[in-house]
Amino acid sequence: YRETDHYQKVRYDFWVLVSEMFSCHYMKTIYDWCEEHHCKATGHIMMEESIFSQMTSTAGVMPFYEYMHVPGIDWLRRRIDSPVIGKQVGSVACQLGKKQVLTESYALCGWGVTFEELKWIAEWQFVNGVNQICQHLMAYTIKGVRKRDYPPSHFIQQTWWKDAKLFHDYLARECVALSYGDQTADVLLLHPLRSGYITYDGTRTEEIRQLDERCVEISEALSGQHISYHYGDETIIERYGRVEGKQFIVGRIAYQTVVMPHMHALDKKTVDLLLDFARNGGTILGVGRDPDFTNGSMEKLGELLTYVRQTNLTGIRSALKEEGLISLSIHCGEEEADCISYQQRTEGDTSVYFLVNHSQERFCDTTVTFFGVAGAVFQMHAETGAIERLASQSDGKNTIIKLGFNPMQSYLLYVEDVHTVDNYHVKRELRQELLLLDEWKLDAIDTNAFT
Repeated sequence: YRETDHYQKVRYDFWVLVSEMFSCHYMKTIYDWCEEHHCKATGHIMMEESIFSQMTSTAGVMPFYEYMHVPGIDWLRRRIDSPVIGKQVGSVACQLGKKQVLTESYALCGWGVTFEELKWIAEWQFVNGVNQICQHLMAYTIKGVRKRDYPPSHFIQQTWWKDAKLFHDYLARECVALSYGDQTADVLLLHPLRSGYITYDGTRTEEIRQLDERCVEISEALSGQHISYHYGDETIIERYGRVEGKQFIVGRIAYQTVVMPHMHALDKKTVDLLLDFARNGGTILGVGRDPDFTNGSMEKLGELLTYVRQTNLTGIRSALKEEGLISLSIHCGEEEADCISYQQRTEGDTSVYFLVNHSQERFCDTTVTFFGVAGAVFQMHAETGAIERLASQSDGKNTIIKLGFNPMQSYLLYVEDVHTVDNYHVKRELRQELLLLDEWKLDAIDTNAFT
């Protein structure tokens, strides 16, 4: 791990081999067996959450998802985080045409977790690419020490068990809607995992810490500025990447813009594809440190960097808007509502938009603009499956609606592109909000808590 002459190439080649052995000679072996025996391989990979954690375990989780019929993740505790873990699995699933993406969720949420918090956790994952949930856990018994084994149990031990079907049906309807068509994205954000190959020395170096911090920052910025994006893993790009005109294509998905985050390294295949893309007039934006290593031609890397348009986190949206590469705006006041993120799926002339307020405190009174769509807007109420048309305005090119987001509220919208549509008005029903009292009377239903 010493930084001697040519250490970067040695480290890079070593970790490429480690990644290939894990994904191709372990996961693919299981995948092929499942294919032969008409089974589906699913599950999650350990240590998914950061570049550093992946370097300590797998040398990258995204290549594994190619060899899972239903790729998945794990999410523990009563919290949400950056988009990274959901975007990693969701990106590969979309690029390779895998319709189901699984999460194992709710371990360590505690016995006091509410439906509202469970919904908050699930929808944070859904909007970033997950669309199927495996709830941890349903215990036959919680007698004795079992009650402390990664609670809660989502079974008869819960006071809300009799109402759980309503909640599960709510999530199920969202999962079905988020399996519809193909997820679209304006931007391909190169994942800087390969930069970890040359900055990891067995410890959490300052370089790898910065890689993680910058990766989270740009991911949160894109989500908060409502720029739809996928990650581009360089192993997946090597296998499924190609360029057609001004489109950078990975598997099934074509991107019009590539964003290079804070990086140290680029694979030679990525360099070649990006050069073709840039020479054809494709847009490449750079945010942060330019890569200074490739396992291919350094001359090509140097030429590539001359095409990169440097910007910063706050300038990405403006740069894309100038070129007409923005699909949606969610304005609250004078700015994009950065606590709200969205996912878009398209089938023919119909698009599904899933909008989620991640804040547990903030109310947002928003104006939502669908660019390039003159259509009718419908809301599906996931509680019942009922669909209603929403009031909207159209200028012949764009469609505008007003939405109020309570803390942790989401909307599942359908927009039908009918090309010509009049402004549509609906009579709003008056609603009354009730504040629950702070004092509650509790009755013990059994003595298990004391045994």
